[in-house]
Amino acid sequence: MTQGASRAFHVFMRQITKVAATTLVVFSLATLGTALWHMYHDIRLHAQHTLAVIGTDYGGGLAAALHVYNRPDEARIWVMQAEHVVLKSPNAACDPPRRVTVGFFPALNAYQFVTSHRERTLVIDVPLNDYDFLATLLLAVLIIGSAAGTLIIRTAAGAFVQNTLKPVRSMISSAEHMLNAGISESLPIPNSGDEFYDLSVLINRLLSDLREGQKRERAQLADVTHHLRTLLTVIQGNLSVLQRDGLTTSQGRTALRVVDTTISKMKSLVSDLLIMEQASNFSPTLLKPMRFWDLVQEVVEYARAIISEFPHISVEVGNGWDDEIQYFGVWDLFEFVINSYRVRMRKPDPRIFQHLLHKIAVEPENILFVDDKAANVTVAENLGMHGHVFSNTVDFTRHLAMEGIWF
Repeated sequence: MTQGASRAFHVFMRQITKVAATTLVVFSLATLGTALWHMYHDIRLHAQHTLAVIGTDYGGGLAAALHVYNRPDEARIWVMQAEHVVLKSPNAACDPPRRVTVGFFPALNAYQFVTSHRERTLVIDVPLNDYDFLATLLLAVLIIGSAAGTLIIRTAAGAFVQNTLKPVRSMISSAEHMLNAGISESLPIPNSGDEFYDLSVLINRLLSDLREGQKRERAQLADVTHHLRTLLTVIQGNLSVLQRDGLTTSQGRTALRVVDTTISKMKSLVSDLLIMEQASNFSPTLLKPMRFWDLVQEVVEYARAIISEFPHISVEVGNGWDDEIQYFGVWDLFEFVINSYRVRMRKPDPRIFQHLLHKIAVEPENILFVDDKAANVTVAENLGMHGHVFSNTVDFTRHLAMEGIWF
């Protein structure tokens, strides 16, 4: 159960507990009040019946009628005149108890009926013999009400949990189906608008990203496999030529050069794959979108500024950049451009540096070679050139100033 669902469940349990407790109290009070009302009604009828039995004759016949009420559980009767007792039943005390005129007494142990006739007052006090029954009844009501309240809480809580976990069960069922059928399907999204809805949407987004990632990986694997198969086929074919003709023939030497070049391409391909693998583990902050257009424009403008001061500048580019270089007008910025793909040489092969020296006819000590790879700069310096490993334009400009080349 999620944290939000658990919190909602606890809130629901508190609310249902309050409702159940309130229902129990109201039920108990209503039951007790109903029982007391019935007892009050019966005792009032009993008092009225007693009055009818003894009659309203307050003479000698009344004394005889009162004489039969001698037990404690029977009605106690007083006949009063001018607030003095003139006649009473044998079970009655000296004076009638002070009670309210009608209704239940605070002690809940008797009912008093008072009537006046001809300057005399008749007080009939009927004891509540079922007082113990009230306590038993209240206890029974509490027990039954507690059991009923517990049942209500349990039923309501069970229904709430079943309803709350219904989206989870649906997600579990879909997840099991996905494990059997792959991640081609998405989780059902409940219409609850709660945490389960947000969780389902998030999981479906993750599944969509996984599917897209798998597609890219399959496409990349197919592409890499195709390139490796092609390179291996080239190596295999040229090795057959070497086995047949040996190194003494021109065909054998050509085959050896092709094998060497193909192996270099395979190494480059493997290096690219390693770089891609490392890039997949980069922090997300390193993969934020970049404004490549502004970056390219900045590089081109920086190149224009340098070339305006030093016209004799050459550059080496790799394969696949012809259209971009033409689009940004980079060809016109340099005196000489070497395409490593076309000359079949690439850095750090010393031959491409010698090719450059031959083309521009400049002594090595008069050349500053700039590259972002230290290995390439080392080869240039071994050939007598000045070298600088490029990291950023600020350091490069500072290096030019220190060398007295550009201020």
